[in-house]
Amino acid sequence: MKAKLKNKVIVITGASGGLGKSVATDCLEHGMKVVLVDKITPSFLKEMKNGELLFFKTDVTSSKEVKKIIAEAIRKFGKIDFLINNAGIGGDLAFITDYGEKEWDKIINTNLKSVFLFCKECIKNMIKNKSGHIINIASILGKTGSPYFSIYSASKGGIIAFSKSLREELRRFNIKVDVICPGSINTPFIDTVRVKGRLKSILKPKKMDRSKMLNPEDVAKITLDIMTYPNKVFLEDVVIQSRNFKP
Repeated sequence: MKAKLKNKVIVITGASGGLGKSVATDCLEHGMKVVLVDKITPSFLKEMKNGELLFFKTDVTSSKEVKKIIAEAIRKFGKIDFLINNAGIGGDLAFITDYGEKEWDKIINTNLKSVFLFCKECIKNMIKNKSGHIINIASILGKTGSPYFSIYSASKGGIIAFSKSLREELRRFNIKVDVICPGSINTPFIDTVRVKGRLKSILKPKKMDRSKMLNPEDVAKITLDIMTYPNKVFLEDVVIQSRNFKP
């Protein structure tokens, strides 16, 4: 089934993280042409270099930059077949009253606005080609919510609702839209989350057993499987969790 991915063009945002790297690696192994996007240059880029790989260091919340990136990717590879919106940040654990407006803007823009911008530009080419597949990476917290992680949860819930709407909007153009909602993944993302404000005196630090979390390779393999399903098949909010991990 994965033979159908050969020579297909894919754009992956949030490429420097564990999941982005795993998806990119699998895509290259299956002969795809890969466009990676992130605000920092991935440390693994040199080991992955070949003629079928492009990397753009950019601000994923800038409409001007996103438009330029997608135009360049199409100029290089001729089309966009797949888009995986994986860029995201977590922010801090805090009471809502301890969050600032700047944090709201930063998390919502990075996690949700970027999805809108990349979808908007890639869809133009997909409509022209009468085919395409978008996979948006949300989170289980977008479905359940989480105390002290309200802005992140809101951003991921927004991705889920946005994806559902797009799915219906783009059905007549033969463009698929799926959304994946992983649980905790053992990636550097976990290390960026801190406790702030009054929560510091209430919430005791808890060491998480990262060995029981999902591995990025597991989520990447499921993502590639979804990319090979027939056009008539779509999955409703794919939830992926580790049976052994308890947050």
